[in-house]
Amino acid sequence: MIHEKWQDDFSKARNTAIEHAKSDWILFMDAEVKKEDVAKILPLLNDDTVEAYIFKFVNYGGSNVSDDFAQIHYNFKLFRNNGKLKYVYPIHENLKNVADDREPIYKKADITMLSDYLLKNPNDMFQHVNLGVEYFNAGEYRKANTTAGTGSYKTRYMIAFCYEKLGQLHDAVQEYTKLLIAKPGYGQVFRKLFEIFVKNEKPGTVREFFDKYVEKTNPANQEICRFITHPYIIVLQQQTKKPSFL
Repeated sequence: MIHEKWQDDFSKARNTAIEHAKSDWILFMDAEVKKEDVAKILPLLNDDTVEAYIFKFVNYGGSNVSDDFAQIHYNFKLFRNNGKLKYVYPIHENLKNVADDREPIYKKADITMLSDYLLKNPNDMFQHVNLGVEYFNAGEYRKANTTAGTGSYKTRYMIAFCYEKLGQLHDAVQEYTKLLIAKPGYGQVFRKLFEIFVKNEKPGTVREFFDKYVEKTNPANQEICRFITHPYIIVLQQQTKKPSFL
């Protein structure tokens, strides 16, 4: 047990622990980490090309984990005890190679573990989707699209969103449209499509799209879609430029 006076500095507290560590690797564990989680981490120690691993953390808000207030964060938790890596900043502490004055050479732990698993189990489509989700959460949209496959509705929505983020608007519109055909009246997809049309000033496409896919749905869905699209149509009526991406 190491005793240290609290100095309103999270980095100092962590660095004190680092100074007393004797092992080759250091893992800072939170209360929710389970024994089986540590077992999954052990293979990461065999990679000689990295100094540290970033782990994903989901901070939940609201009354339960299903509420829409979850935030995903990434932080260093596992790193080499090489005398060069220390924590900086008194609060919101982060790891740094202070000897070389740079960020540690790192990999993302969740992505690394899933990638290693899929090398041995390439036909496990469920984990392919999970790897795609990890790339998506990390903002690596191109890798997310090439990894996730096209299985579930949520996966296809993610792929469409990735195309949008990458600026591949033609592909994004095609994917969103396919989703809307599969689920007519789905408000979130309508909103995405109309946002793309508005940003790229395509009023004719909106009217044609609305007539083709909305009027064929049941009355309840028609009202939902009219409510969502009304402000966009008002804006589009004032626009005259025509884009070239569609």
